[in-house]
Amino acid sequence: MSDKRDFTEKYNTQLTPEEEPKYAEWLINEFGYDPKNLEKAVYDYDMRGAFKANLQMDSNKHLADTYKKPNHPTFSTQSQYSGADGYIGGNWEKIDEKRWKYTPSDAVLNLHGIENMKKYWDRVEKAGGHELNLPPMYDSKTISKFIDEGKEVPAWVLREIDPKLVDE
Repeated sequence: MSDKRDFTEKYNTQLTPEEEPKYAEWLINEFGYDPKNLEKAVYDYDMRGAFKANLQMDSNKHLADTYKKPNHPTFSTQSQYSGADGYIGGNWEKIDEKRWKYTPSDAVLNLHGIENMKKYWDRVEKAGGHELNLPPMYDSKTISKFIDEGKEVPAWVLREIDPKLVDE
């Protein structure tokens, strides 16, 4: 079974043959990637784009959202790929000088689901004091209203109710 969240082959900035060895060296030296597994770097982030733009990590060892791919857990409207192929990013809202609140879009939730988002958040973002703003869970009455009004029920909502309701 293939991983629907694997975007290794999608949304990658093209580099010249002369740039590729410099890019590989950058990945190894700046980020500590294994030279035998450099493709891991582009699973959910366009690292070639970051390299070409000469992006630098911030004090939290974080790169800007500009090159996040639609499968990144915090894919946002700040990514150049927001809107590509129907993937709309979530939104970051500044809480104070150091903390942010992230609201995932339906596209992000369709790929990751609520529980995976919570796990990611606890593992990666929570320590920085950032907040995850998840939408309220839909009850059957709300879902019925969606259907009665001819609106599409987001796949992530159906998956949370019963994974068998969603074709993978």
